[in-house]
Amino acid sequence: MPPYQDHLGGFGDYGDGEMEDYDDRDGMGAMNAILARMKIGGDFAPVGGQRALEELLWMGGDRGRFRDGEDARRGPRVPEIHTRGNTYIPGRVRDYDQIQARSNMHAVFEVVKDLGESGGGCNDSILVVRSRRSGREYVEKQMSGSLVSRGFAKSEIDFLKQLQGEANTIKMENFLLEEDSRIASIIMEQCDWGSCRDLIKRHHVAEKNISERWLWKAFLQMAEAIKFLHYGPYGAHDWNSVLHMDMKPDNVLIQSGHCTTPNIKVADFGSAMGGDKGLTVSRSYTPCYKAPEKEATKKADIWGIGIVMLCMCRLSSRFKRDRHAGSTYSQQLNDAVYECLRWSPRYRIRSENLAHRLSGLVARVDKSMLRGNAPIPPSGL
Repeated sequence: MPPYQDHLGGFGDYGDGEMEDYDDRDGMGAMNAILARMKIGGDFAPVGGQRALEELLWMGGDRGRFRDGEDARRGPRVPEIHTRGNTYIPGRVRDYDQIQARSNMHAVFEVVKDLGESGGGCNDSILVVRSRRSGREYVEKQMSGSLVSRGFAKSEIDFLKQLQGEANTIKMENFLLEEDSRIASIIMEQCDWGSCRDLIKRHHVAEKNISERWLWKAFLQMAEAIKFLHYGPYGAHDWNSVLHMDMKPDNVLIQSGHCTTPNIKVADFGSAMGGDKGLTVSRSYTPCYKAPEKEATKKADIWGIGIVMLCMCRLSSRFKRDRHAGSTYSQQLNDAVYECLRWSPRYRIRSENLAHRLSGLVARVDKSMLRGNAPIPPSGL
């Protein structure tokens, strides 16, 4: 089935939920409820008439009683997922022996792994999930009720819809936003190498520097991503500028590519802002990575690129006042990192010029400095 867009703007492949928690005595009432909600045999994309009839067969048996408002084994009912003006009642999540967490969209995705909290606890959890339909794995970012009620969840979803995964930005595959229930999830493409923070840890443990050759690649890809956030695709005249405002090793992900070395994906737009009007930063951010200036401008994202590069060069996830990449790396790389980390934003390089500047610098690097192995992959790759 080709991807479709629901009336909330989400993208994905809904379907294949299992309705397995109805008692025999509730079968007729449940059937009437479903028939009232679904157009049996009609144009209902996620389920369709045949699938709806198949799911009705799951309502009998002694697989657990679905009581009013609560299930005795599994807690409160889950929110309904809206699709194309109809309402699909999601099936209950299957029991897992080792994984207690569940997807907010568990009719569509099953949990593979719980990665824990992210962003200092701003999100409820980060899960690796698998599509029940296609078998493909994604990452689900579950957002707290506070972020939903304050409008930050909707804002992040809107930014991801605008970016569409272009120019080394993370791609949103699907989402759930229930503002009344204060529940929100974003389903994103999976980055199998983890984050730059994870890469730093692997190289630190191995006592091995990250090769300069790959660092230049990561530098260029981050520069292109931030330029795209700020100015959009080439020739765009009505682009709504996006300021990331929280560039750090945790928020720059790494993904296997078609070439021999992995690629960069800029992620986590929970602190992002629209426009470039010199507004004071008011959203959550990580203080130790924040640019020196108080205003939220494009130059703050350039500082963030410099921070990520410096952390990878120094094999440290914390920024220290020394703004040099170190003697292990070429003078050109040291100069490029320093240009991003000038204290005064007035003298910091502009995002539209950074990628071109990096291309010119790397062309002058001694070829011996560009030798080296690919970064250390996570175990299992």
